[in-house]
Amino acid sequence: MGELVKVFQKFLMRDLSYITGGGAVILSFLYAFDRLPGENTPTFWYVFGVAFAYVVGYAIQDTFGLCGIIRMKAGHDNPNRLARLLYKLYNRETPKLRLKAAYYRDKLWLYTSTSAPQRFRDDFERTEGLKQVAFTVSPCLFISAIILLTRHCWAIVGFDCAVTGALLVISVLLFLLGWLKVTQQAEYVLHYRRVSRSRTPRRGTKKGSKVRRT
Repeated sequence: MGELVKVFQKFLMRDLSYITGGGAVILSFLYAFDRLPGENTPTFWYVFGVAFAYVVGYAIQDTFGLCGIIRMKAGHDNPNRLARLLYKLYNRETPKLRLKAAYYRDKLWLYTSTSAPQRFRDDFERTEGLKQVAFTVSPCLFISAIILLTRHCWAIVGFDCAVTGALLVISVLLFLLGWLKVTQQAEYVLHYRRVSRSRTPRRGTKKGSKVRRT
């Protein structure tokens, strides 16, 4: 039961960040055209708005990641200069340069080894959740600020044209991101398949023994 609650909390933080960021963009868009919901707005529009905010937040976050502006995966070779500077300012120490293989090895140890303390896993998951919030809400607020700055320009375009254009853009982005996720899913399975094979001794050899090369 405790594990189920932890999983729910983890996904709840991620989903709320999508809804918060996407909701900020939608509300900024409606405010630019003076179309904010009022007392007479039907309830189903609020429900639809929450669901659509989730989609918008997800699309914006992954688009920024696809463009290389943000990085959602921690497993990459050596942090860049900005990441090293921020780490040094916050932790008062220089981060150790890491390779992708070392990160995945240590992460595998964290979740499979009985010697890894539970508090290490909790801290890791909390850091991952906070990263999700920061890299989702931040680009959404940036887009919201642009929308508000160009409010008068949007008024010239017209609400109907702007909505149609926004839906087309989101549709294309989701189509591209769908293909990206299909590829990532396959690579994810292949990666851990290779990890599993590398940890399994070959037939005819004992575990820990070396295979003689000819």
